[in-house]
Amino acid sequence: MTWQCSDNGNRPDVETAYQNTLKWIHSTMRFGSRLGLERISRLLELLENPHEHTKFIHITGTNGKGSVTAMVASILKEAGYRTGMFTSPYLEDFRERIMLNGKKIPKQHLVEVAAYVRQAVERLVDEGFDHPTEFEINTAIAFEYFARQRCDYVALEVGLGGRFDATNVVTPVVSVITTIDFDHMDRLGDTLPQIAFEKAGIIKPGVPVVTGVTQEEILQVIRERAAECDADLIIVGQVPFADITWKQIGGLDAQGNTTGCRGTGNRLADYRTTTAYPFSQSLSIYGPGFAYENLILSLAGKHQQLNAALAVAALRAAKVPPLASTALASHAPADSPACRLSTSPVAKAADTSYKTPPAQTKANPQNRGIPLDEQAVKSGLSKAVWPGRLELIHQAPMIILDGAHNPQGARVLADFVKQELSGRKIICVFGILSDKCYKAPTSYIAPLCDEIIVTRPHSPRALDPEILAREARKYTPKVTIQEDSDKAMELAINKATSNDVVLCCGSLYLVGAARTYIRKRFGISPYGGE
Repeated sequence: MTWQCSDNGNRPDVETAYQNTLKWIHSTMRFGSRLGLERISRLLELLENPHEHTKFIHITGTNGKGSVTAMVASILKEAGYRTGMFTSPYLEDFRERIMLNGKKIPKQHLVEVAAYVRQAVERLVDEGFDHPTEFEINTAIAFEYFARQRCDYVALEVGLGGRFDATNVVTPVVSVITTIDFDHMDRLGDTLPQIAFEKAGIIKPGVPVVTGVTQEEILQVIRERAAECDADLIIVGQVPFADITWKQIGGLDAQGNTTGCRGTGNRLADYRTTTAYPFSQSLSIYGPGFAYENLILSLAGKHQQLNAALAVAALRAAKVPPLASTALASHAPADSPACRLSTSPVAKAADTSYKTPPAQTKANPQNRGIPLDEQAVKSGLSKAVWPGRLELIHQAPMIILDGAHNPQGARVLADFVKQELSGRKIICVFGILSDKCYKAPTSYIAPLCDEIIVTRPHSPRALDPEILAREARKYTPKVTIQEDSDKAMELAINKATSNDVVLCCGSLYLVGAARTYIRKRFGISPYGGE
């Protein structure tokens, strides 16, 4: 027997069960002390291998992997597929990690699936395994939920690195390595080739791999791994040897509007009343035998053009067909509330219709993909949402949120400020974690700011604001400290005129807290629904 999901996700008893579920999940270790996939593999075996019942697009990289994941999921959803998305970390709500067709996993569903996974965890520990980490548990919950929801595809973001990441148990239809830079060096290595080696660990035998890496020293590591796996390597970039490239259309006029960008209107449209982000861009993506022209990209920043090309390249390499040509029986209306969750292993075992694994096919180097539904590409890229990354969440004053938690991300933010916000007064709320490189991001961001309010991100790993303030004062004199991040945001917004920019950056923990404060202050709906 199965249990029909209800719309009672906010009942007091459900809320209590949900909070207790989160307490259990967060009580586990963030990372394991032993590297390897044995523990997560056995946990999934105890759950009857739910990850074998859908198709995955597996995505890693230092920067851009979240944006590519969001674009891939958006295109698949617009193509009519039942699409899951697994990302990390979350900004405001744990359920942002696990989404179906753009909506967060309902609280009731999370409670039910987590309870089932918890039973398997207890059996795993009884067998003598170490307790799974928080990320392993999150991964197992996501796989189980996506299997029960009969997802056609899942856009799957790696948590950390790739080779030993819990998500690396899947055999995807395509692997994606976005870009590679210095980050998490304590776990991934202190040279770019070492970091590339860890991320290239997601490449699987016979599965095509798409990358935005074009630096020869790093690309060679990826080439070698792809050759070992007999995996077709598809390079995306604006270099002569790239397989797939893109071209920006238009530029900026005197008023700061994007020229040649149809259908976007005022780039500074109120975020609360538009489905497309401002600062949108127009581009065309080209490859062997195909061209997607005049695409509108909703996400801000020129770096998103590479990410859009990676998303398109990945879906072509995955041979995603137009929905009408498939024989899949799992399709429900994209926004259908229907779902069925088993309440016991016996009931779950009785429903075997979702247990047929998807076929895995080896890529043919002479056929790098098939025609992807052009309208789905256009619609998906124009509707893609990835909050907290160059996100304009409020217009007057302009409030922009961006993680910018490593040197590459900070460079991207600095370029955006120079290109898009020149001439505006910028008040920056700034906070970084202590295990991140803080000097380089500060050197990129601080010189562009008229005033900096240094604060403490909501994390025990937060860098002492006094240390960050001293570094910021090397570049600009007007630096103050406000330890409480909500008060720091309040101070910045109150200081700003309607023409000024409030920029919050340096940590996704800080951005998440700031986003909650801003939403409540200005009445903005949460990402992914309630």
